[in-house]
Amino acid sequence: FAVADPCAHRAWRNPGNAQELAQQVTLSALDGAACDLHVSREELARAVTTADTFRTFTQQHGIDDARAQQALRVGLQRAISDAQDAGAINGVVALLLRGAANSIPADRLLQIVRDGQLTQLGNILG
Repeated sequence: FAVADPCAHRAWRNPGNAQELAQQVTLSALDGAACDLHVSREELARAVTTADTFRTFTQQHGIDDARAQQALRVGLQRAISDAQDAGAINGVVALLLRGAANSIPADRLLQIVRDGQLTQLGNILG
């Protein structure tokens, strides 16, 4: 099967519940980060399954920690924009999520992307 271009826009389904929204946001975040790193979403999805596989992935691609963190933040920002554009979240929620996505530590950021738990960003805000 053909691997989709992570830089291409993918249509969002109307999420029926928070779990479906989280799944779509996770896929969008992976697409955004993969696009930024010039790899496939599938390769990145495999890489983020554990800290060790992510470390191996970044070493193989010559990506330092700061660059990996930047790509994950780019991915989350894309996912937040996609969710807002699809009407799945409102502007206020998007603004709060953007702030959280820009300020959380890299290890938490990776865990959020790995687990597909965008709601954790909101929890960090208190």
